[in-house]
Amino acid sequence: MGKATNAAVTARARTRGRRIAADVDGAARQQRLDVAAAEVHRAREVIESARERAALAVAAARAVEREQVADAEAVIAGAVRRLSDERLTVAQVADLVGMTGPEVRRILRTTSKTLQDSPGVSAAAHGTVSSTES
Repeated sequence: MGKATNAAVTARARTRGRRIAADVDGAARQQRLDVAAAEVHRAREVIESARERAALAVAAARAVEREQVADAEAVIAGAVRRLSDERLTVAQVADLVGMTGPEVRRILRTTSKTLQDSPGVSAAAHGTVSSTES
């Protein structure tokens, strides 16, 4: 009977050892899983943050572009208006500035209408003073 008892005790000890080893391995595995999941979460936050910064940068660049284009268009309109004030034809102005006739006409119509829509505002206030007046 002693042999059977010793074998049973030894078997239980081996089982307990395996269970303990499995628990240790399970805890180590769980820790590895947690670390990997945390890395994924951090990386996704970095991606999201980078995309938000990129969207803000694009919006800022578009705003700057709109402002610069509007400023340049105002300069073009003023210069075209001054050339027209020098009694040049639309074709002559277009040829001189490298634009088409319809583009020059559109600018002249737009600037002319803007001046007409602003009662009490002189042409000088709109930057349309001819070179002989300045």
